[in-house]
Amino acid sequence: MNSIRNKVILSGSVTSEIDGSLDPFFSAFEIIPLNSNSDSIQCIKIPIYDDVAIGYHDFYNTSSSNFGDAIQLATYTIPGALGGLNQNRALFKFDIPEELDTVKILSANLNLFATGPLGTLNGHTGIKNQGILQKITKSWEENTATWDNQPPTVPDNQVVLNSPLSAAQDYSNVDITKLFLDLKSQNYGLMLKQKDEIPTNALLFCSSDYPNSEKHPYLEVCYLKKSPTIISDTTSCDFVFYPNPTSQKLFLKLKNIISSKKYYIYTISGQLINSYSLTYPITEIDVEQFPSGIYIAYISDESCVKTFKFEVIKK
Repeated sequence: MNSIRNKVILSGSVTSEIDGSLDPFFSAFEIIPLNSNSDSIQCIKIPIYDDVAIGYHDFYNTSSSNFGDAIQLATYTIPGALGGLNQNRALFKFDIPEELDTVKILSANLNLFATGPLGTLNGHTGIKNQGILQKITKSWEENTATWDNQPPTVPDNQVVLNSPLSAAQDYSNVDITKLFLDLKSQNYGLMLKQKDEIPTNALLFCSSDYPNSEKHPYLEVCYLKKSPTIISDTTSCDFVFYPNPTSQKLFLKLKNIISSKKYYIYTISGQLINSYSLTYPITEIDVEQFPSGIYIAYISDESCVKTFKFEVIKK
């Protein structure tokens, strides 16, 4: 690697996917000051404003009861106090600001905070306690929703919450981008339920009624600002990138020749890092000096608009 004024020259080789031979690689990128007037990534925090616990408890006639003021946003199946089962799901929704109607959404991450011990449970419980987030397709109200009248959901773009590593694990930056894009056209919120509704398993998170407001659930949405020409990705610049996550190199393989000569990398908080030269058919991105974290790459020209998110992990 050599530096010439405000440019860095990279050279090396990449392994051919066809015959395993080493192909020479040469690229140059220009350092762009952080106060550049180019488009920027903005992120906003969207609070959960309505949530409700819905459940039934055998022999307690609770399936028609409303629990709109419950402090937990939870899903569980546990033995009932008098036998049978005690089962719970959760509904929640959020407003989508108008400013997001005409911008390019880059990511939408949900943040949920564990309650810890609650009732008879010591926090998240069980070994088959994976959760599922699904899109709700009919309206509901926080003060009237019950198990008996719960709204329907669809599995399209559902998100699975993997089993936690501890009883008090928070779930930070859960990627629900595809679900969020679905909700932009019809927003009735999401349902949290178990993947397998069998005892004894539970995921216990704080609701918007939890006493400690710092543990209220929220969504963080990042979008590209001031880019009226990139409302949607185009297909004329299809590519694959690998490996993801990575620790040293990321390879970008273009399927078509495009006129764009550069791509841009941003931090997840919206700070422009650099612009880099784009080479066809394969561009090598050196991320060895990047701190661990999530990054966003952006490519754009007259016929090509693409963004993708990648993760750098340092061992």
